[in-house]
This record gives sequence, structure tokens and C-alpha cells, in this order.
Amino acid sequence: MKKRQYSYPSFLSVNSSEKLIPEPVYAGWEKYFREFEVKASILLNPFSQHTLKKDSRYRRRLTIVAYEWLKPPTENMNVKKSLTDKEKNMFIRMKESKGFTLVELMIVVAIIGILAAVAVPYYQKYIQKARLTSKVIPGVHSIQTDLATYFSFQGVFPTQDTTLTPMYSDANTHCFTPKYTGSSATAGFQISFTIVSSGCTSLQTLWGQVITATPILANTGQTVTGWNFGGNLAASMGLSGSQ
Repeated sequence: MKKRQYSYPSFLSVNSSEKLIPEPVYAGWEKYFREFEVKASILLNPFSQHTLKKDSRYRRRLTIVAYEWLKPPTENMNVKKSLTDKEKNMFIRMKESKGFTLVELMIVVAIIGILAAVAVPYYQKYIQKARLTSKVIPGVHSIQTDLATYFSFQGVFPTQDTTLTPMYSDANTHCFTPKYTGSSATAGFQISFTIVSSGCTSLQTLWGQVITATPILANTGQTVTGWNFGGNLAASMGLSGSQ
């Protein structure tokens, strides 16, 4: 297709070396200059074309004003602007990005609820076990040590409260009450530890529950090598067995 050539208005004619307006790329620019030619003819009616041609500086200034005033915006010329790779990727991400639907949100809430229903009881149990380990088990071990020492010298465990009470006083028993509940002074010996409410509010959910301790004897019943925990509290807290 042959490119259209644009001729400048007669009263703005300048030599090729004086042209300040680049050759129009789009044919649509021509109509803007034509409009300017009409408007300028009315505005500059007092001046003659001879004056415009004679005053080169004024002609240059008028040429620049005409170009800046009538330069058509790109969007009005229906010119398609090519997108850069960065802009293309941005539009692709915007097109592909989607929000969550109500069903998806409800599924997520349901999953979180199920996880919370399973995790919360285990977390509470873990907290109670930690409190039990810090407040009760140290006192139990202290009493077990005194009993094992007594057995190493006497060959039997004490079964009378008059002998057991001083051993109890060596331990911190503000959260539990120890009591002999065995059937004999050797293999049938057993001590029970009941959680009490006085002075131990942090174990409120465990009040009244019991841990039992039975000695593990070796060398034909001559040496205490450990203790077996039992009772409902030891079972619920995972403390049953050898300790």
C-alpha cells in the first residue's frame, strides 16, 4: 500500500532544513493539521502570509505549537500497543488466579474442626502428664529410694505406719497421699499414691485418681532393681510398667 504524503499548510511552509515537525506516520494526522490550518487562518487573520514567511523565528515557534497542540493521542488513532513479556506474564497470572469458592472454604473449616477435635484432648492430656511428672513423680521416687534402702538392710519392706511415716516426710507430698496397700513385706509389697485437692489446684482434673508402685526384685528376691507403676492414673497417662 502506498504511503500517503502530507503537505504542510501553505502559511507554515518552510524549507526542508527548517522542518521541525517529523513526517506523519499515520494518515489520520492529516485531519488534525487541516483543522489547525483553518483555526490558525482565523486567529492570524490580522497578519499577512508575507509576515509569516518573513519572520522565520515566529514561523518556527508557530510550527512547534501546531505540532504539540495537534499531536493526536495514541488511543484515538486505534494504535495497538505491543505488550512486553513482563506485562504478558502479569496478565496470564491475573487470568489464572482464582479465589476460593464457598464449598472449598467449608471443606477447609471442616478439616480444621476435625483436627482440633482430635488434637485438643491429646494436648490437654500432655499438659496434665507434664504437671503430674513435675509435682508427683519426684516425691514418689524419693519414697521408693527410702524403701529400697530399708529393704537392702532388712531384707523386707516396712508395713507399719510407724516406719513408713518418716519415709513419707522426706518427700514432697502436698499433691498426693501415700499408703501401704500390699499383702506382704516382700514380693507382695505395694504403695498407693492418691492425688489430693489440698494445695494442688493444677491437678484438679486428676483428684482422687491413684498410682500404685510395686517393687521389682532380683537375685532371688534380695535386690530391688526397679518399680512397676499401675493404677487408673498410670494407665490414663501412659506411665504403666517399669519405671
